[in-house]
Amino acid sequence: MQWIILIVVLVMLYYFVILRPGRLDFWKLAAKQPDRAFEFFQQRDCWKVFIDRLEGGYKDALPPGEWDGPFRLTVPQLGGKIITIYGRIPEYETAQQEFINNVKGHPNHGLNKD
Repeated sequence: MQWIILIVVLVMLYYFVILRPGRLDFWKLAAKQPDRAFEFFQQRDCWKVFIDRLEGGYKDALPPGEWDGPFRLTVPQLGGKIITIYGRIPEYETAQQEFINNVKGHPNHGLNKD
């Protein structure tokens, strides 16, 4: 019986800590198309992208309670640098779905290249 309770608690923790703050399907797709994801992040105000590490930490650069993260992504067009990304709650969740729809619906389109 203790094992069942432990498994339920672990599944709940996995959901609330890993899946809820960032959609796993979105991050898998972003990892497959990191350059496109990087451009997408830069085009939207609901994302804060840090290319270089901040000395005082990222949390000090963002208003508390408004941002989820950190999320990390390796970007080939930046020479393989790992960027750190934060998403503004709740707008970034809508943006995640927009990216998924753009990439899956139009593999060569979907980003504004103005």
